[in-house]
Amino acid sequence: MSSFEQFDLLLIKDDLGRERLLWKAADSALIHEFTFEPNEMEVVAGQFCEQFEKLYVSN
Repeated sequence: MSSFEQFDLLLIKDDLGRERLLWKAADSALIHEFTFEPNEMEVVAGQFCEQFEKLYVSN
């Protein structure tokens, strides 16, 4: 089982850029929630992609 199979994730984004993340462990019914600043997940994803490329793709 990969680490992604252990969790169910749902990212919800509205027209104003507000983002909400819902997640739960695969073996649990308890749902967790976190609300981000507008477009925050896009910023995080962009930073991840830049670092990933530097470490693994550029070499």
